[in-house]
Amino acid sequence: MPNKKQLTRTLFDALAHIESQRLDVLSGRDDALHQLRIALRGWRTLLPLVLRRQPEDRAIVAAWREFATLTGPARDAEVLLSLLPADHPRRADGRARRDDGYTAVTAALESVDWPVRVAASRAWLMLRLDLRKRATLQARIRRRAERLGQRLRQDLAADPSPEHWHQVRIDVKKLRYLIDYAGKWLPRRSRKLRPLLKAAQSTLGELHDLDVRGADGMALPGDDAARERLTADSAKLVAQLRQRLG
Repeated sequence: MPNKKQLTRTLFDALAHIESQRLDVLSGRDDALHQLRIALRGWRTLLPLVLRRQPEDRAIVAAWREFATLTGPARDAEVLLSLLPADHPRRADGRARRDDGYTAVTAALESVDWPVRVAASRAWLMLRLDLRKRATLQARIRRRAERLGQRLRQDLAADPSPEHWHQVRIDVKKLRYLIDYAGKWLPRRSRKLRPLLKAAQSTLGELHDLDVRGADGMALPGDDAARERLTADSAKLVAQLRQRLG
């Protein structure tokens, strides 16, 4: 049975990972921004399970959401540049987006507000964890999983067309991350969904990225064939999700 100490350790391990990757980003280490976003993913998945209604709770959650959003453009541009050939006419645009994105991320990481955010988050989180009983935390985590599962079921039932798959992907991502980082608190039936959710997130994400790149004028040879394959694979995975979730 999981306990509060394990949850506390998981939370502060994520915060320590964020701090470590912050230094790597500032030093220019390859893949550091990607690793920072992974650490933020775990941290932001778990935070709302402990912090809820108090104004301080909402302020801390919002501050981390704002920073996570800030890291998106630089990482998206990095991924795009890794796909574009060296002679692609839009590479210069991609480099400009990446550089602008990194400028914003670096400014946030070097800001005097950063250590205040980390220290305030750590102190307030410890206070809130001390007030939470294990049974309360488990009930909250399970309710969160039930709500995310219900939202996914509703979106799967509402519109089966590929145009609706973007929202399905978002639902899948949120439920998968909760299972990733708080799976020990969930029933086995929920944990067993993880492989299917992971596959669906990956395939739907590839299809979404391909569509976004095409709409942005950065289509590549082979994209049409890739879109056909990904659409077929996505349809199968969506059907499997619909069947598994009832």
